[in-house]
Amino acid sequence: MSTMTAESTTTTTGFTTMLATNAERVGNDPALSWLEEGERRSHTWRELHELVQDVAAGLVATGVQAGERVGILASNRPEHLIADHAIRLCGAVPVSLYVTMSTEQAQHILSDCSPSLLILEGDAVVERFSGLRWFIESEPAVITIDADATTASSSNWGELLVRGHAHRDEAASEIARRALAVDLDDPATLIYTSGTTGMPKGTIITHRNLLWDVEALIQSGIVDYAQKSVCFLPLAHITERVWSIYLALRTGGEVLCCPDAAQLLPTLKVFRPSFFMAVPRIWEKFATAAQVFISTSMTDRADEIAADREVLLEHWRKRLNEEPISAELSQRASLARSGSLRQVREFLGLERAFCCSGAAGLRDETIEFYASIGIRVIQGYGLTETSGPVITERPDTVPALGTVGIPLPGGEMKIADDGEILLRSPGNTPGYLHLPEKSAELYAEDGWLRTGDIGRIDEAGRLRITDRKKEIIVTATGKNVPPQSIENLLVGRSFIGQALAVGDARPYIVALIVPDPDLLTMFARTHGLEGTFEELLTHPVVEAAVAAEVHYANSKLSRPEQVKSWQLLPRGFSVEEGTLTPTLKVKRSAIHQVFSDEIDELYTRSRT
Repeated sequence: MSTMTAESTTTTTGFTTMLATNAERVGNDPALSWLEEGERRSHTWRELHELVQDVAAGLVATGVQAGERVGILASNRPEHLIADHAIRLCGAVPVSLYVTMSTEQAQHILSDCSPSLLILEGDAVVERFSGLRWFIESEPAVITIDADATTASSSNWGELLVRGHAHRDEAASEIARRALAVDLDDPATLIYTSGTTGMPKGTIITHRNLLWDVEALIQSGIVDYAQKSVCFLPLAHITERVWSIYLALRTGGEVLCCPDAAQLLPTLKVFRPSFFMAVPRIWEKFATAAQVFISTSMTDRADEIAADREVLLEHWRKRLNEEPISAELSQRASLARSGSLRQVREFLGLERAFCCSGAAGLRDETIEFYASIGIRVIQGYGLTETSGPVITERPDTVPALGTVGIPLPGGEMKIADDGEILLRSPGNTPGYLHLPEKSAELYAEDGWLRTGDIGRIDEAGRLRITDRKKEIIVTATGKNVPPQSIENLLVGRSFIGQALAVGDARPYIVALIVPDPDLLTMFARTHGLEGTFEELLTHPVVEAAVAAEVHYANSKLSRPEQVKSWQLLPRGFSVEEGTLTPTLKVKRSAIHQVFSDEIDELYTRSRT
């Protein structure tokens, strides 16, 4: 086994006191912002502290007790974060849930965590989930954020604020007592894994877990005390909670809420964050948007952009290979960054941002695209069960394609004999709610957490992730095939937006391929093709282009890994259809079910 360790870090300051500290230290600075009809609105840290005090008093007056759980089903709007802070302040445990989950999943989760109160967003959420309270043993009360969504059996956010303000003085001593009584090993939140298979499990995340992660990220140099970040990933996901709640509390930075991920790009252009964290699918979509912008809005500077991108790639590749970089190349790269490519970064709203990617590996081609326009995207790695990132690249280190970095201070990693990545840190969860057997299975000897991922540690101590242990395809001939290595060779080339390799218990590997609509449109324009999206899928030129990309991928793969047949799909994998998780990871079993006819047909013909 190979092992990598980093220096430890500890802290004794709890999250329950940080809001008041920020109200005193940076009280006039913006804490929580949002867009209202295109205009930016904000609460300062002092205003946020006042609001949270009122909501916490309202929760106490409503009957919420210390240690109880409170469920939140809402988008990333200011009230969601205010409620989260208030729940924690009065000694209870916030449980944010995905608004996109099925009612079956919701009933399972709510029955499992037995909340004493549910905070629901608006009509759509209330209609889908409020009735579930009668199937939950705790029969939680309901508060709706939008006043017009209030039902006969619920109250609304405005009423909660009024109640809290009226009871604030008498509740103040009780809230202070509860806040100070919180132990570092008490649950700070409960995160239900979105899960690519099976029902979600409630992961217990303690204050100690999160305090370690926050302090380690600060020590690593990734986090800036004056950072401005955008909250757009679901707050039911550990990564968004770490950046938008716990790090913001610790640093006193500003968070802008983006309730609708479809509006992320225009939101970035208004907010211009100094820090931006996203999942690979978002980075890929933004890369496509940038390419479309370059090809349609900067045609008069096409030669200049191409030349500047080549300079930046030359500089980048020399850094990758740790080759000497001349003063002349450094100067040319500096000029290239500040020239036409700055306009591309401004189009993305990321000209000031320190950029990170997590939740899954980012393809080398995507990293290189961003390097070519002057953006370095660093990667990290962690799980819900590790309270967020444990492994990260560092902003001051030489980049290395295919790696996700080294342990944060206090974190350790090693590779088991079967190739599984094992992690150990103060961020490791104490276990799953009500699942002692699953909690025990999570750990190997001596506190090493089993990640379920396969990887290796390179000679520089950097982690390389190669695949998911549970996602390895075992063909009917007994060959073990890692699907991600196949998919990564297909996605991003030409106009391919998504791909899924299939072959478990089958004689050979086939692939479902989804074109990116924007890139396919660009391809069609370049090749003089006409027709709707669906018509283009069967066009001989399009099919020939896909066949060429599959042939390219196969040239890089061993014979058992090669794709023998493929099918273009008219629609992509999505959260709405249940084929992606809320953090945009593929749900392989769900895709197999939804596209079972297409998969079966692939095994009756050959296209490569």
